[in-house]
Amino acid sequence: MTKLQLRAEKLSLMPGQSATPSNLCAAIWVEDGHVDVAGQRLPRAEALDCGAARCILNPGSASATVILFSLDRDSEAAWEPDDASPSLLLAETIQCDPSRTILRLDRVTFPPGAVAYRHVHSGPGIRYLTMGALDIQSDAAMHRMRPGNAWFEDADSPVRATADAHSVSEFVRVLLLPDSYLGRPTLKRLNPEDFDKPTLQTNHRYFDTPLSTHIG
Repeated sequence: MTKLQLRAEKLSLMPGQSATPSNLCAAIWVEDGHVDVAGQRLPRAEALDCGAARCILNPGSASATVILFSLDRDSEAAWEPDDASPSLLLAETIQCDPSRTILRLDRVTFPPGAVAYRHVHSGPGIRYLTMGALDIQSDAAMHRMRPGNAWFEDADSPVRATADAHSVSEFVRVLLLPDSYLGRPTLKRLNPEDFDKPTLQTNHRYFDTPLSTHIG
């Protein structure tokens, strides 16, 4: 097993600025504006799997905000001198076998009042709320998540998520999963009385990629 730090950071770029993460940057998700990275232009709400490549982020002639999900063996992210500086949203230490793990980035959208009934996922991950509000109920506590909040859910950790009754709610998520889940959903409901209830939230999967692409 390999000990890694999973991080979520928020980076705001002004016109003419750039940023070059020198740690193992795993994924970029554009919250606002667009960025040019690795020869591609990424518009709002799009994502890119960067592997272990060094990526220069450039917003062009307009400002942009991006969420960076990264993995590294070090405890702190590294950035090139004179780059725009990100703000850390959340960092968690995890352990996994990179040769048997996939990295997934996806987006989950809840219509008003929708419920993700008490469930687990088969791998750890960080979520970042982009709009609306979610009540996240674990077996120990309840937390109200609002736009800009990030939170960690460990593998097989039971939670129930209830969306705001008056608005669409949405989060973007990075997960580390056993490779048997390549291309497959991971949510598993726990309470028998919920098994036949409708699923109202929708999922947009950006990519599944072997973790060995990022961590050799």
